[in-house]
Amino acid sequence: MSCVMGNEAKGACSEWDSIYGVKSLNLKRSTCQCMVLIFYNVNQVAFGKFRNTMVVHAPILRAYGNGEFLGIAKDICCVEGVIPKNQNIGVLSFDHVEEANKCMESTPDLREPHHYGGQELFVVPLCSPAQSWPGYRYIQLDIYEPKNSEVFSRYMNQLVPIVSRYGGHVIAGTCQTGHLMGVRRPTFIFLAQWRSRESFFSCNAEADSIFCPPQPPEPPEDPNIMTNTDKCIRLVRGDVRCKCPFVSGASQVTPLQRESGAACQSRIIFELDTQFFNMS
Repeated sequence: MSCVMGNEAKGACSEWDSIYGVKSLNLKRSTCQCMVLIFYNVNQVAFGKFRNTMVVHAPILRAYGNGEFLGIAKDICCVEGVIPKNQNIGVLSFDHVEEANKCMESTPDLREPHHYGGQELFVVPLCSPAQSWPGYRYIQLDIYEPKNSEVFSRYMNQLVPIVSRYGGHVIAGTCQTGHLMGVRRPTFIFLAQWRSRESFFSCNAEADSIFCPPQPPEPPEDPNIMTNTDKCIRLVRGDVRCKCPFVSGASQVTPLQRESGAACQSRIIFELDTQFFNMS
């Protein structure tokens, strides 16, 4: 899979006045497949109702481009940005974007959120075919809001090889997402598959070390002054600082991401739970 952005040859590096300028940002594609991500509210719909909706419509999904309900997110871990605690994600796959759009648009029970607590629905074109789910059962989902094509392309062209080096499999990177419900602005969605959470977090740590410049040394500590690094009140008596990981600020947005307008709205990793979705 090529890690070069589709607009790499573009010479201009401008701050767009309109959000429509980022629609050309895409990783080069080698497949016509797509995924449908359904964000739904677990407080508004029982697990069984969501599952039953997918089971009932399994024949319709298959009729449109071999559509298949893959499963739901389990044990969501938010690494950067935010995701509501009452939100979960259902994942579908189709052989082609056009077939996925036709299926969603012609099926009110899937398109209209009140049927199963759906809040947002994205149709995401893949740049590479997805690998076997038993092997790559963890999914990384990054949602960006880029505004500068050249800077964001440089960032993404450095990020993809790091993901591959740690064993991740990049399957999507695009602004051309169909958005059938919800009010979120057009965004860049990045998807990668992982064999383990440990590999993802090792990759994330290296990416942070590359994109975030070294911090200046801290000034001599004055016990009478509270600095902006004192984020945790659980301090140990004496001169030893708390070892709470939140004090380090590791999840802060990096300068390169901020410069490109591409700080993650959210970066999450979750296990795709397929245990209860055998619909053959």
